[in-house]
Amino acid sequence: MIEKCQSENIEFGYVTLHVGLGTFLPVQTEEISNHEMHEEYYNISNELSEKIVRFLENDWPIVFVGTTSLRAVESFFRYIFPKQNRNEFFHLLKEKKLLSYINKNINKWIPTNIFIYPQNINDRVLPFIGSAIITNFHQPESTLAMLIAALIGYDFWKELYNHAIEKKYRFFSYGDAMFLERFIN
Repeated sequence: MIEKCQSENIEFGYVTLHVGLGTFLPVQTEEISNHEMHEEYYNISNELSEKIVRFLENDWPIVFVGTTSLRAVESFFRYIFPKQNRNEFFHLLKEKKLLSYINKNINKWIPTNIFIYPQNINDRVLPFIGSAIITNFHQPESTLAMLIAALIGYDFWKELYNHAIEKKYRFFSYGDAMFLERFIN
């Protein structure tokens, strides 16, 4: 499949995120904002940062394969551009100076405990980096399902998952996959 995509001039980039068990554990707090993710480490290479910036500057689609790759890249940009620096991201992107700004943070292991869920969308630092995601159906109470609900909207997520349950789609890591391209802006 990768070779077929590459023959169609689709580029690939790779990110490393050392995923912990916390990613797969269900949320067990009454209030979703009280859930704490376990800390994990990710590494963004020079090659990947250059590719992401080139795609952002040209407004080309970025499609993530898996929620963990999205979490790592989103964590990276939130790390570099905390809430108070949001406008700086857009300025650097417009001026095509984003790569030189982020280069000091590449090729090193950075901790993250990012938890993306629908209720914190308004608190996010940046729009989601990326245009779409290919992922499987995650357990409804998992942090991964909540990330998908944050990306496509909670109501659409409920509709999608009810359809998957009704049609007996397979869940978990070796289950059915979906391509989602409608992200919340």
